[in-house]
Amino acid sequence: MEVVITPAYNPILSNLDISEIKRYAGLHQNFGFSNTMLQKTCSQARILAVPKAIWQVYPYTTKTAAINAIPALTLQGASVRKHLSASVYTAVLAVTIGSILEDETTNYFTKGEYTKGLLLDAAGTTAVEAAADQAAKLIEHEAAKLGCQITKRFSPGYNDFKVTVQPDILALANAKEINVSATASAMLFPRKSITALIGFVPSGTIEVCQTNTCHSCNKINCLARKEI
Repeated sequence: MEVVITPAYNPILSNLDISEIKRYAGLHQNFGFSNTMLQKTCSQARILAVPKAIWQVYPYTTKTAAINAIPALTLQGASVRKHLSASVYTAVLAVTIGSILEDETTNYFTKGEYTKGLLLDAAGTTAVEAAADQAAKLIEHEAAKLGCQITKRFSPGYNDFKVTVQPDILALANAKEINVSATASAMLFPRKSITALIGFVPSGTIEVCQTNTCHSCNKINCLARKEI
């Protein structure tokens, strides 16, 4: 398979999950914010978010844990190697909702409107995750054409897959096309952005693991951790 340059995709955020906003805000599901306030935050986030995604698909060599680009990238970390252990290709994905929502969140905190800032920040995280899920659906269709099923997304920062790989992942995804970059400390900019690897596993060879996120992550004190 030759590497084909995939153009940017613009996800559509028709709705945001209020329960996810609560989770990312670190709130218990029964916390006393009114439904009106949460719905208003959802609407505001959808207006401010500018979702974009881009990905490229590369052959993957499990024996060396190498994404076969030019130059090749050898993945470091037992967790990501295990996650891709049956993959023959990997999609390298970058997603963002831009910086407008983040700027408005900062503005709320600057003015001392902490509740609005907290909820809008959580809505931004919910929005970029929803955009990444949409992109993964399209990647799943690409995989099916190759006779493959996909793994879940696996991002730098999960377990021992270190965030220092971000610049390499961004380059492989061609993330400059959606204006996503990494700071000197390997943090993504805009902040509400995601990178991830998605493995392509030949259909029928093994049962693809679907529990690679909170269920297998060792960051048990994460405020956004789902109940298991």
